[in-house]
Amino acid sequence: LSSVIVLYQSEVAPASMRGALSTLYQLGITFGILLAAFIDQMVVDRDEGWRAVMAIICLPALFLIVGMIFLPRSPRWLVQHGRRKDALEVLKTIRTEEEAVQEEEEIFREIEKSKQEGEPAWSELFQGRCARLLVLGIALQTLQQLVGMNAFMYFGPKIFASIGFSKNLFTTINNFVNFLSTFPAVMLADRSGRRSLMLWS
Repeated sequence: LSSVIVLYQSEVAPASMRGALSTLYQLGITFGILLAAFIDQMVVDRDEGWRAVMAIICLPALFLIVGMIFLPRSPRWLVQHGRRKDALEVLKTIRTEEEAVQEEEEIFREIEKSKQEGEPAWSELFQGRCARLLVLGIALQTLQQLVGMNAFMYFGPKIFASIGFSKNLFTTINNFVNFLSTFPAVMLADRSGRRSLMLWS
């Protein structure tokens, strides 16, 4: 679901807002984690508190399921399946008419070009530019996990407990800092560029 949401956003959002919307999605995740930690702090140590927590987390899932029913299909998916008119109607609900017509034409041309180039093969991932991008992506994801943040999140509660603090308190504070740290990315993603944010983070 996490990867599908980002893909859907990127296909529906205007190009000028894609970076901000992706970071807003991350902001929503960090806020959800913070809210969960806050509820956990209040409820989990009570008798049968874990049952209350399990019941509470069903509510946002229910809202998500209901809300998804009203989402339009991705314009790109519609064009891929020969439903250009439907794609244009969807685009008109989120763009001006002129922008919608122009974007639908661009999507159609891109899809036709990709059809002419033929179906991609898995072997292409290991050749030329694709191979370099694959290595770069794997390296970035690996290094991101190895910088120490995960170790701090996993062992932080144990460290806090060893100096006399509550494990739940540490989790809440840590998630609050995580939430606040997402705001610069939201504000700067489209203004400063992804590369600059990556270098400075």
